Amino acid sequence: MKKLRLGILLSLLLLVLCGCGTQRTLNPSQREVALNTRSEKQLPKVRTIEELPIIDEVVEQPPVEEPEEPEPVMSDPVVSDPVKPEPIEVKPIITTEERIISQAIPYSSVEENDATLEQGKRIISQQGTEGLREIIEVITYTDGKETSRVTKSNRVIKEPITQVVKVGTKVAVVTPPPSNWAQEVIALTNQYRQQAGLNALTYQPALDAGANIRAQEIVGTWSHTRPNGQAANTAFNVRFSLFGENIAKGHRTPSAVMTGWMNSPGHKSNILNPSYTQMTAAVHIVDGYHYWVMILYTP
Repeated sequence: MKKLRLGILLSLLLLVLCGCGTQRTLNPSQREVALNTRSEKQLPKVRTIEELPIIDEVVEQPPVEEPEEPEPVMSDPVVSDPVKPEPIEVKPIITTEERIISQAIPYSSVEENDATLEQGKRIISQQGTEGLREIIEVITYTDGKETSRVTKSNRVIKEPITQVVKVGTKVAVVTPPPSNWAQEVIALTNQYRQQAGLNALTYQPALDAGANIRAQEIVGTWSHTRPNGQAANTAFNVRFSLFGENIAKGHRTPSAVMTGWMNSPGHKSNILNPSYTQMTAAVHIVDGYHYWVMILYTP
């Protein structure tokens, strides 16, 4: 189509050029119009397309070749084995822990004889103390479970201190007291009771054995509790409804010990208790030192 249109335009252009060189004879009216037109515009007259002769020109177009369709091509089928996933290696989780263990180290005890102590007497001259040991262990865990335990260090932080016990080897010299001292204590007791308007206490010989035991026991154990931990009244093989005990040491005579007891509110209250009816007394002299016992008793 473009070639056809181009050919038409070229033909029209040739016709216009040819027409400009051709002279025609005009009648008077045409000449007048032409002159007027030329005088007014002074422009050459351009012939219109309608005035041009139309020449049909057949332009042969080359046949349009249609593209050949490609033959279908079939590819060979592809057969592949299913892809097997590679196994995932699971690695164990390994952790370690340091544990500090403190252990007490027991102390030992030794005995040393001491000639300045009475025979059989024992005292602790040096108190024993425990030592301390520190152990550090490394514990390995695999997936949270203990799989090994290794001792990293084992050292003594504090050495134990040995306990030292002094054992007396001195043989005590026991001096028998005057035979009438127990009776003097009983007599002085009744004097104080009579001054207070109370009844006199009766001497009870059945209490003598127990009173002598108690006088010896207080040499080593200064207490109303016996060395075996029992109460003082268990030294007496008698039955009673009321029992009282006064003890003293260091006083060298019956009157001295009675003065000491009467100057002590607690001991005086025992002596002047109106509920007692019987009594006895004993004294034990060891290395010149006097140990006194008064037993107050009601059957």
